[in-house]
Amino acid sequence: MAKNEVIQKQLDLLQVFSTVTKQRQLVEDEAYARQRKAHEDCEKQHLEITKISPIARSHLRNVKLSDLWPTVSYQPEDIADANPEHLLWWEKYKSVHRSLSSLDRAISALCRWQAARARALRLTLAGALVVLAILGYAGFKVFQDYFDGYKILLAQRLAITAVQADQPRPADGMVMIWVPAGEFQMGSEDWDDDERPVNTVALDGFWIDRTEVTNVQYQGCVAARVCNASFYANNNDTNGDTQPVVGVSWQDAVAYCTWVGGRLPTEAEWEYAARGPESLTYPWGNDWRIGLANCDEDDCQDGYETTAPVGIFPENASWVGALDMAGNVWEWVADWYGDYPSERQENPTGPANGIYRVLRGGSWASSAEMTRCSFRDKMAPGTWYNDRGFRCALTAP
Repeated sequence: MAKNEVIQKQLDLLQVFSTVTKQRQLVEDEAYARQRKAHEDCEKQHLEITKISPIARSHLRNVKLSDLWPTVSYQPEDIADANPEHLLWWEKYKSVHRSLSSLDRAISALCRWQAARARALRLTLAGALVVLAILGYAGFKVFQDYFDGYKILLAQRLAITAVQADQPRPADGMVMIWVPAGEFQMGSEDWDDDERPVNTVALDGFWIDRTEVTNVQYQGCVAARVCNASFYANNNDTNGDTQPVVGVSWQDAVAYCTWVGGRLPTEAEWEYAARGPESLTYPWGNDWRIGLANCDEDDCQDGYETTAPVGIFPENASWVGALDMAGNVWEWVADWYGDYPSERQENPTGPANGIYRVLRGGSWASSAEMTRCSFRDKMAPGTWYNDRGFRCALTAP
């Protein structure tokens, strides 16, 4: 039944209900008169009233049009000598009241159904929007990851192509040095405990940066919105274009090396590039020489109070031609800090996890002892300082 038809039928029934209500009033008046007479008779004759109870009388006087059918029923047949016409109207009244109540319930049910349908539609639309948003974000992340992966792969290919042709790395102009495959003795039995035990390490060939990454090179990564700015970017003592970048964390170093198509060298690769198959103490040999590195002024007497321009000490080149592997800045490497194994290793990458990352090479503030090729330092990967920098490596295809 349509809503308009339901409403029209309700209006028709209300008209009938109005007529029935008037007749009901006559029934109530007659019942009340008979009750009064019964009470009067009881007072006179001291008899118990049995025809109409006080509960029924009270109910009849208080019933309203808006009430549902009474829970305490008034039955006109309880009235002695009830008017048959009044009984008929009373039955009509009950029938109309029940019909109106049924219509009210039907209309209420229809309204509830429409409200529920509207809520369901709103929830469906909201759910669809949420699903579309999730799918859109997931799709964007998939595309972003794919695109980022493609950029990394492209950078790696460009870097490999360039170094194979003896050309600078395209992303930052860095010259990379080829380190041939070989073996060396990693560590030292003569110095600190964490350099022991000395163990044989075999490595495949790889490329490594000729110098530490400079400020101007690192700024290119910052401008590309890949790297965080150095914490010393505005410090005139260390921010020269050709000075090594400092004030970068291990994560910053990883981000830069990935951006140029490379990676951080492992601790074994770094030491091998610095000391070679002969396992030299310093990049240039086994004896300390003043003036070949930028370190603490008492030991090096190099004339630099902080960082020096990269590559300014050509005589400190390692056996493959890598510069500044002793002094200037500590260099982040890929490995977690941990104990050395005693057995022979091939292409080791260090412990699977840890607290600190390894730094190598010493800095402008280090003693001569700390610039030894086997010396190890460690720091939490999220920290930075004004004597911490890095260089990158590249895996051979």
